[in-house]
Amino acid sequence: MAKVINQLIDVNQTGAGPNKKITENIYGIDSIIELMEINDWNGYLVSFDQEKAFDRVEHNYTFQVLKKMNFPPGIIRWIEIIYKHKKSTIQINGQLTKEIKIERSIRQGCSLSMTIYALIIEPLASNIRNSKDIKGINLPNRKEKCALFQHADDCSTIITEISDYDHLVKEFKRFGEVSG
Repeated sequence: MAKVINQLIDVNQTGAGPNKKITENIYGIDSIIELMEINDWNGYLVSFDQEKAFDRVEHNYTFQVLKKMNFPPGIIRWIEIIYKHKKSTIQINGQLTKEIKIERSIRQGCSLSMTIYALIIEPLASNIRNSKDIKGINLPNRKEKCALFQHADDCSTIITEISDYDHLVKEFKRFGEVSG
């Protein structure tokens, strides 16, 4: 996965991939804010932190995204082995509950969790980058608009029009409905 991750996720997703650091996004946002101040451009910094993002993702959504990204069936099968058909119990007052089927969540602490989450949130990031309704900000010497900085589930964007905010919220809600 490490060999292909940078081809599958945007450069501004620093939650996964070799040599990626959250500081890259901090410097990127800071540079854009400075450029906006120098040029007297108006704008808004909007940050989204998805509540229980890793816990809510349905396993079937995860496998569908990996298939759509053309991961080899063998790799997908290994990830299915890690996540599918898992059960858990909870101890309450010294007593174990009945087994509970686990059909969603990316296990935090698993060495693959950040990579898997970066892959499964990429459709949301792609929708935002490609949306005609979200203008983002156009920077000198860059072909595409700068619309999103991500570190796993933490997403920040700089917008120049307040109407972009409503469209961003709509995209996040749609992602939540599709992914679980």
